[in-house]
Amino acid sequence: MKQFHHIKRYAAILLMLAAMGACTEEEQGNTPLAPAEEDITFLGSVKETKGIATRSEDYIIINGQDDGYGEMDFYIYQQIDSETPTIQIYNPSGGDQGRLETQSEREPLKWKSTTASHLFYAWTQPNVTDETTQDVTGGVKMDEVTGNTYPTTGTVIFGTEEKTKLDHFIVTKQGPLTYDENNQYVGLHFYHPVSKIVIDNIIHFRQIDESTEPIKKCTLTFPNLYKQATFTATKATDENNAYSEVLDAVENEKGITWEWREDDPQTYLYVLPFDFEGNEGTPYYEQPGYFIVNADVMISGKETNLSYTGTLVGSDPDITGVKGNQELHISMQITDGVGTGIGSRINEWTDDKEIDIPQHRVPGIYTQADAQALLEGLQSDPVNIPPYLIDTEGNTQTIRFFTHVDWSKATGNITIPEGYILDGQGYKLTLPKDVNLYGVKGEGEDEAGNIKNLYVNGNGNEYEFEEKPEPEQPDEGTGEDGNEDGTGGTGNPDAGTTPETPETEVPAEDTANT
Repeated sequence: MKQFHHIKRYAAILLMLAAMGACTEEEQGNTPLAPAEEDITFLGSVKETKGIATRSEDYIIINGQDDGYGEMDFYIYQQIDSETPTIQIYNPSGGDQGRLETQSEREPLKWKSTTASHLFYAWTQPNVTDETTQDVTGGVKMDEVTGNTYPTTGTVIFGTEEKTKLDHFIVTKQGPLTYDENNQYVGLHFYHPVSKIVIDNIIHFRQIDESTEPIKKCTLTFPNLYKQATFTATKATDENNAYSEVLDAVENEKGITWEWREDDPQTYLYVLPFDFEGNEGTPYYEQPGYFIVNADVMISGKETNLSYTGTLVGSDPDITGVKGNQELHISMQITDGVGTGIGSRINEWTDDKEIDIPQHRVPGIYTQADAQALLEGLQSDPVNIPPYLIDTEGNTQTIRFFTHVDWSKATGNITIPEGYILDGQGYKLTLPKDVNLYGVKGEGEDEAGNIKNLYVNGNGNEYEFEEKPEPEQPDEGTGEDGNEDGTGGTGNPDAGTTPETPETEVPAEDTANT
């Protein structure tokens, strides 16, 4: 794997420069600088869970290749202590999964110092524009740029994916944090602040002959749902909540018309999160969950356009509304002279391309449970690492950290065996003082060792590769299994000569378990 190789070399140079200047900074009493005010490395992921049976919560790594984010701008807002905020545009790198980078004409955001407080907000601004006027007609419409500053406020216009592109509208907040806490990497864990509504199927039931027919397309109207909401990027929270604080309804803008087509992700509907009933005592026809269906159906052999009314209230006793980062799935039956029957379920958000491109999380370490499973696998005999932790490409098996890892209760040294690569991706590993982490060296790029981009025990310095020492050998002249005369071995100090005990004990083979 080639991830972060060029960053690693650059960071090493900066660390050297920082060390050269450290005394001067301390003597002057100034805030210590991060290594030469190095660039911040941002790693992006989006909250997803669909299709991953082993996880209740996961993040899909942004790769910019098959996830729809490739051409998208990510706006990253940085505030250092009480200074004036800075905003810069980043894009998926494409080559390194999750990494966001600036284009050549844009200056990357930097760490100011090792102890300064850095606060980050980030978001995307997908939208659809009028071909003639270039005015935004759906999706995220930001306020006008003032001077050289990108706006952090705007308006979200709701509707279907083909009219809004809101499937890729994501936001996040990270921090405040410092370089000492995080090193050069900042993980941006995005979530969708809007809700998605998906109709799985609509069936028309004819009372006259008790026959049914599937509805392939129709028009739905939600007269009480908000058309628009104001957007404030700097109201994002660390985790997505029920009704995202970044969005506030525009009260005088209600009524969404939905042109639905079966099995077409472009006609999924994106809305402001809402409770089905609204405020207590609201008449059913004024509730957010009230809707009207207009469809062409066959009546007595003739295609007829009819309207039906229905409500999401009661569609499932356990579902009273839809939250941000959630999908509401609806199954509907429309009946002549009766109206509609509704069944619904809530899914975690899935990408609109899932019909064609199944989504899988990148294998790696996301939780402390993952970290414990890895530790147990490494210290098993033979090594037995769970497959969901290993990203296999060709003959390379890579284990990546997507979070800080705590092995502070581990006993016995830990070795990353031949054939595996441990890529810390800039995260920290906590080990007991008497436990060592060893690796092996290979050929070519792997000659530097199979452990990279890792910080151990929060000392601010990248892990220096260390090979596992060879076990102690008997004195020259002894046989493989005993002394020269065959009367003893190194395991029995009373049988023949024994090697001298070195002044510094060499770590023994890893035999301890967790």
